[in-house]
Parts: sequence; structure tokens; C-alpha cells
Amino acid sequence: MSSPAAPATGQRTILDVADIVEFLAIHGIVSGIQRVVIEVYKHLVNDDEVMPAFYSHDPRGFIELDHERFNHIVAKLAEGAPATEVRELAKELRRNRESQAPIHFAAGDVLLVL
Repeated sequence: MSSPAAPATGQRTILDVADIVEFLAIHGIVSGIQRVVIEVYKHLVNDDEVMPAFYSHDPRGFIELDHERFNHIVAKLAEGAPATEVRELAKELRRNRESQAPIHFAAGDVLLVL
């Protein structure tokens, strides 16, 4: 996991993927806005540094999700993995977010919430 500290210079793109994780944890497939957010993520991950984030309703606010685990879920969706497998991966990622540190936003950061 990369550090949640803000960079000294430059810009980060922070994408809220909470809806995807929650939807997948229940359904194991994407539909509608979740599909759009995944396509935006795939585009950004190829062109920029993008940070998958999840809004936590506790005082931490936005937290950074584990990039490798989220990328693994996106890859499983692309290869057509069974919904039960994707559902379990999303549940694991959702449980893991409780141990994540908050994101500290800096000037120039871009937060995308779709």
C-alpha cells in the first residue's frame, strides 16, 4: 500500500470506488454506474496515477484502498469470473478498508465521485 500522505508537488487523481465495492459485495457483477466507474478507472490507471478510494463514514473520511486488491477485482470482472468469486473478493476488500489510513488531500489533487 502506498502512503496516504500528500505529495510535495504534482497532482493525484483520487477516484471514489465505494459504490463498486458495495455493489459487488452484494451482487458480484457490475451494472450501470459501476461499469462506468470501472471504465474511467481503467482509463486513468493507464494514463495517470489514480488512487482508488472509499468514503468512510467515520472521522477518517476518504481512505485509500489497496490498489493490488482492487486491480485484481477489475481483472476478474474483465475475464468474466463467476459472480460468487467476485463477491468474495469485494467483501474481503471491504473488510480490509477498516485498517486503512485516511487520505490527506493536497492542493492540485482531483477527487472524482461518480
